[in-house]
Amino acid sequence: MRLTKQQFLYLVHRYVVECFAREEPPRVHELAERLGISERTLRRRAQEYCGVPAGVLLRALRRKHARSRMRRTNLTTTSIAYRAGYGSRRTLFRAFRRETGLSPRQHDREKRG
Repeated sequence: MRLTKQQFLYLVHRYVVECFAREEPPRVHELAERLGISERTLRRRAQEYCGVPAGVLLRALRRKHARSRMRRTNLTTTSIAYRAGYGSRRTLFRAFRRETGLSPRQHDREKRG
């Protein structure tokens, strides 16, 4: 059975949230397994429905989760890094800078204008 875009996005989001609860990074092969599809099919669906490869989609959701926690909680960045599956504060900042060119704080300042 082929998932609709809405079903696909819901299941991807649910999987990512579960990864955060386990403090583990989301993985393409695990998500494909969870959805009962091949990694290749997952990659095609992510590209078709979201316009980006599956790995890029998972990293974006992970970064969005971390940013949200930074803004909405009093948790330390180290705690947020672990909860988002980064393993350390340094890894979170490095990944954030690699993907956006900015530190999390700089990115938030620019977003707020």
